[in-house]
Amino acid sequence: FRIYQIGKPLNGIVEIYAQHISYDLSGVAVSPFSATGIDNVISAMLENSVPKNHGFTLTTNEAGGTGIIVDFPSSFRSLLGGTEGSLLDIYGGEFKYDRFAVSLLGARGEDRGFEIRYGKNLISFEQEENCASVYTDVYPYWTDGKEKVFLDEKTIRAPGDYDFTKVYTLDLSSYFETAPSKDSLKAAAQNYMSANKIGVPRVSLKLSYEDFAENQNGAVQLCDIVTVVFPKLN
Repeated sequence: FRIYQIGKPLNGIVEIYAQHISYDLSGVAVSPFSATGIDNVISAMLENSVPKNHGFTLTTNEAGGTGIIVDFPSSFRSLLGGTEGSLLDIYGGEFKYDRFAVSLLGARGEDRGFEIRYGKNLISFEQEENCASVYTDVYPYWTDGKEKVFLDEKTIRAPGDYDFTKVYTLDLSSYFETAPSKDSLKAAAQNYMSANKIGVPRVSLKLSYEDFAENQNGAVQLCDIVTVVFPKLN
């Protein structure tokens, strides 16, 4: 972490503010570029960094042939995630930060068989399902300001059964340098739907469990997948 502010003592307590070292990448610019395939995109981001000697590395174990076009100078960190057309937006996955090493992984943790079970080690449990951000269809398109590409069927339906329709307009102009075929446009849209789980409600679980469960089921680590068994809510 990098300290950016130190407050004056209050009752003998000094408040120190810090942010993760990866936020240094907000101060690294990336010149415009275009590349196809996640490995080539990462190489282009590093090659077009200003300054180049920023000290960070960027690697991935993800695969993907979709391209990225960056038309204007952009923040390196914004290209990692949090914005439309970023690595996380296009390819999905989870970031792991280890000092100056940045990795985009399919999953940071793993399933070690750890269970949190009602009647055994579960203390409290809350579940919230939010459908406000659920879209049932995407309407992909590409344009360079003059030429436009749409699908004949216009939209692609997300997997699942729905009793409503909510369409997300998906601008894929930054994915292709020239006008794509309709098949390529459709494939890029399907990759986006899969990476961003279009059609899946956002379900959040808040729970607590006994610490001794770690000794019974094996250690659980940051970003691992755990199994929660709560029959009352299936």
